[in-house]
Amino acid sequence: MSVKLPGLPLLFARFWQQRWARWLVWTVAAGYFAFALLVLVLRYGVLPQIENYRSDLETALAANLHLPVKIARIEADWQGLRPRLTLSGLEILDKQNRPALSFDQVQAVLGWTSLLVLEPKLHRLEIQAPQLAIRRDSAGHLFVAGLEIDTSSNEPGAADWVLRQHQLVIRDAAITWTDELRKAPPLALTQLNFNLVNSGSRHRFGFTALPPKGMADRFDVRGDIKGSDLADAADWRGQVYVELDYADLAIWRTWVDYPVELPRGSGGVRLWLDVDKARPVAATADLSLQGVSVRLARIDPPPGAPPGQSVGRWFCRR
Repeated sequence: MSVKLPGLPLLFARFWQQRWARWLVWTVAAGYFAFALLVLVLRYGVLPQIENYRSDLETALAANLHLPVKIARIEADWQGLRPRLTLSGLEILDKQNRPALSFDQVQAVLGWTSLLVLEPKLHRLEIQAPQLAIRRDSAGHLFVAGLEIDTSSNEPGAADWVLRQHQLVIRDAAITWTDELRKAPPLALTQLNFNLVNSGSRHRFGFTALPPKGMADRFDVRGDIKGSDLADAADWRGQVYVELDYADLAIWRTWVDYPVELPRGSGGVRLWLDVDKARPVAATADLSLQGVSVRLARIDPPPGAPPGQSVGRWFCRR
């Protein structure tokens, strides 16, 4: 016995008889034509006149970054179906209206979710060849290009805004790190490339950089971190991976604290670090070392040890 299935016209007629089906079809059609109209308005009405909206864009960025913003010139084109803005001479000012961060060229690909949240929501933000100075003063306060990064404040800032964008790309950057708290000389990193992808509370990042000659080869850092609020350290956890083929470990003592005293040595490092509540909680390392000297400091005897027993200093060479 064969069963005859209803034809396509009959199925469509039955579907169209449902009120919710007609409502769904008309809603999808209206949304499609509204989106097409919006694209046409942007392509032929707004983007060719984008320079006229420069002050509006400066105001919108300043409201999200909580800092004054100036833009020298704006150009617009398209990346697929997304509008792309090229900002030349972008400046971020400090609270006294003094230039703090400046970029020759920044490309911003707008996301359509900007219409839903009513703020600039970027699908991709790309910065070419910036030069940044990062400093920690003697009191432990952190500054980027003269702007203080207040991690204890509950007020949203530029970093919170960056974590709300889909992707941030930095190419061929030069960064100078000055640590006045450690009284260390400035450390310059060149050819730095950085990529950050945000998906809600999940943040995946990676960067490579070239330290000064003789200190180390190019190093690679990658991470997968979950957290939504920079002011809430208990909310942040994930994994970080560090790979370094060669480094003069003794020289890096100037900027990095080791768990042991390391008078000399060099080698490669692969490190897997687990982070919980914004603090490292576990680490696994794969080391390849040469000419290493290690000295462990005196430590207290374990509980229950006989009176007078102590653990002395331990020294080894390889």
